[in-house]
Amino acid sequence: MGGGNRRSNAVSHVEFDEDGPVVDASLVADLLDIAADQVSNRIRHGTITTMCEAGIDDHEGGFRLSFFHRNRRAQIEIDRQGLILSRTVIDFGDRPLPTSLRGPARISQPKQPVTGNRS
Repeated sequence: MGGGNRRSNAVSHVEFDEDGPVVDASLVADLLDIAADQVSNRIRHGTITTMCEAGIDDHEGGFRLSFFHRNRRAQIEIDRQGLILSRTVIDFGDRPLPTSLRGPARISQPKQPVTGNRS
């Protein structure tokens, strides 16, 4: 399915309203490879799902915005002013998107050193 009219390269910022970040439909459409006029309808009907993660520590004030549609996951990272820092897409082709990619990114914890004597 083609995305039709592509103009997301011109989109460099994400706006904010009282509910949080608001992403231009043309950017989401480009990342998910659909037409921009289909984005809102697909979100309303649940065929595009979204997730917003707030940054912590060095990323405090920023966000990672994720969009899931069929076999694709698109992510946009923005800073506290809404400037787009990165855009990524994972496309699994003919395979469905793994369930593990539909949730927050997992940060592995460092293994604790073993101390003391073990018998």
